[in-house]
Amino acid sequence: LGVIAPMIVGYSSEFMPLRVRGFATGLILSALFFGYIVGGLFAAAVIPVLGWRAVFAIGAVTPLILAPFMAALPPSLIELKRRGRPDAEIAAMGARYGVPVPRIVEGDERRGRRLPLRRFFTAGLGRALIADAIAMTCCGLVVFFLVSWLPSLTHEAGLSVRFSLIASSALSLGALVGNAFIGWAMDRWSPYAVQGLMMAGGAAALAILPHVPGEPQAILPMCLLVGFFAMGAVPGAITFCSIVFPTDLRVEAIATVTVLSRLGGLVAPMAAGLFLAAGGSGERLFLLASGIAGVGAVAMLAAGSVGAVRGESCRSED
Repeated sequence: LGVIAPMIVGYSSEFMPLRVRGFATGLILSALFFGYIVGGLFAAAVIPVLGWRAVFAIGAVTPLILAPFMAALPPSLIELKRRGRPDAEIAAMGARYGVPVPRIVEGDERRGRRLPLRRFFTAGLGRALIADAIAMTCCGLVVFFLVSWLPSLTHEAGLSVRFSLIASSALSLGALVGNAFIGWAMDRWSPYAVQGLMMAGGAAALAILPHVPGEPQAILPMCLLVGFFAMGAVPGAITFCSIVFPTDLRVEAIATVTVLSRLGGLVAPMAAGLFLAAGGSGERLFLLASGIAGVGAVAMLAAGSVGAVRGESCRSED
């Protein structure tokens, strides 16, 4: 799954016109959150009847059913370009989908001595990669903290286990809507500003959440807001890649930031557990998460401001 997600976005974005690429990418990534919700409900219904092994068996069969449809998809335009196919052939295929012939970024030596990430700097996209990497790392820390500890913290606050699970679902629902919104917004405004403001909104919502009254009607709307801003910013960082980076660098950029988010996922639950075990309060933990989201917001807004001052475009041409 860690390999498939970057490939899906990288491949599909080749055939999306730039004017709607953000929204289309957002819808694809929202489908992942929708799958999380449906998968959880499906597993809850199947396990009591057929056992947990049945869930894994069904999960193994489903990709095999989809394989024939995947085989019918058109080839990647950038791969045809790398293989030396004529531009006229690639242009004819791209014309069917209204997309240009992708360009090869200078220094693309797959078997050479150059480090892959060096190409981002030679192409003038190093600042964008660093900003998105910082934002994605912060997002990973915040999101995996929320997923791992929000149910326990709400239960310890005196709320029922059932409500704790509902609160977690509210996070996913907010993220689903937030992700679609962030893609739509990036098609219209600076991707740096949109991503930065989403993370700033997440930081504010995280700081407010522990101070709301301990009633479901107050907590659930805040969980929706936290999901919308903080969790929606995770796929937003991938949507950012689909708009800012050219086709030839897009999959590498998505893979890089995805790896960093997973590293955040490894660190966040353990760090939060150690913090609480050392006597830290849940309120301070949320404030710490708010600060981490704020760091990602500053990185994005600062990088976007530097680019705006220099008159640089924040969108790829292909």
